This record gives sequence, structure tokens and C-alpha cells, in this order.
Amino acid sequence: MLAAGGNCTEVKKCFGNGALPAACDPQTDNGRCEGDIRYWCDSFTRQMYAMNCREAGMTCVVSTEGYPQCTLGPCTEDTYTAMCDGDIQRVCANGYINTIDCTALALPCIMLQVDENVFRPYCMQDGPQCKPDEYEGACDGNIQRDCNRMGVVQQIDCTQLPGDKTCVMTVNGPSCNAAGTECADGEEGCVDDYTARVCLDGTFYTVNCQNLGFTRCTGRGASHDIGAHCTR
Repeated sequence: MLAAGGNCTEVKKCFGNGALPAACDPQTDNGRCEGDIRYWCDSFTRQMYAMNCREAGMTCVVSTEGYPQCTLGPCTEDTYTAMCDGDIQRVCANGYINTIDCTALALPCIMLQVDENVFRPYCMQDGPQCKPDEYEGACDGNIQRDCNRMGVVQQIDCTQLPGDKTCVMTVNGPSCNAAGTECADGEEGCVDDYTARVCLDGTFYTVNCQNLGFTRCTGRGASHDIGAHCTR
């Protein structure tokens, strides 16, 4: 998208694997696999997006429910052994191998016993047992400590999550929230005809639209309800 140089047509091609996405109906079109290219109908834009599964070291398969998926391969839930591959969670679901990178959640992958001689991988720490309804969570600096739904005490370093996060106490317990205090997400506007100001994780950032290949910033005034953005 950065290589598109602000050309909207080229940006759209990024979502179609080099071609403009075609219109589709998510109610009737589940998508398909063409080799290892995954095509799926996006329910929000109602366009057929495409992704090259090979670029992620995967292949494209159609699940038992009829949906295409990038996966390491097909599987059978009765015979596939779920596992932690380092901190990558691998399980069999809907006929294909499902992967989750636990590090994106600032958590390791562990094998948790869910029944006698039955273990399953989860993105969680191997902490002490707890009762979710009784445990009082807390913030230790930027460390969020709470009892998850599996009844295990979890500690998450909020600074390791994407963006700029810190641990704060809310009505629902400790939470990794925006660290900045000068603004709220959604507060944005044009500083002038060429500069956009946006709020990310509680901090204002300015963006020079011309440096991104656009000509101006639009979205000022009460009549503009889509917020500040760079445009040609």
C-alpha cells in the first residue's frame, strides 16, 4: 500500500492480489481457492478480496463449512494433535489447521489439561489456579494481572501490545488501555490545508498529506462526518 504512492486504484489492487476486487454478495458467495490464492467476499465492502497464502508459507483449502482459508493444510479433528509450535497455536477446526500467533497477544502458547489425559494449546501463561468470579485483578505498574475464563491467573505486559498501552483499573477490572491522555480515539481534524491531526492511543499525531503523495487534507467543519483524511 505504501508503494502505491497515494494512487487509490493501486491501493485497491492490494486487496485483490494485484487486481481490482470484483463486487460480490456475501450471502450467496463463500469465495474459492484458485491454486493457493484465497478469494473471499468481504461482508462490509461486498467485494471479493484475494490473498496469496504462499506468501505466509501456507496453502489455500476450502473448509468443511465451504469457506476458503489460508492454512498449513487440511486436517481431521479426530486425528489431528493440537499443539504449541513455539508460541504458535495450532488446532484443527472446520477441516483445516488453524494457527494463532500468541505473541501478538503478549502471551506464550501453553498446553493446558482440559480433561483426563487431554491437553489443548492456549494463548495464556501457566499461572496458578483462580476463580474468575472471586479474583480481584490489579495493575502492577504496566502489568495487567487478572483471572481468565479458564481459571488461571494471567499477567500481561501492556507495553508489549501493539500501540502505546498502559494498565488502568476500569469498572470491569484491569485493562490495557491507551497510555496517552491528551485526546480520545476519534478526535481528528485538519490543522491546515495540508496537515491532518489524528489521535492514536491518547496522543495527537500530525501527518503531512503531501509527503504521502496526496494534495490536501479534508474533513474540517461540522458537515464532514468522516473525519480528517488525506485526499487528491
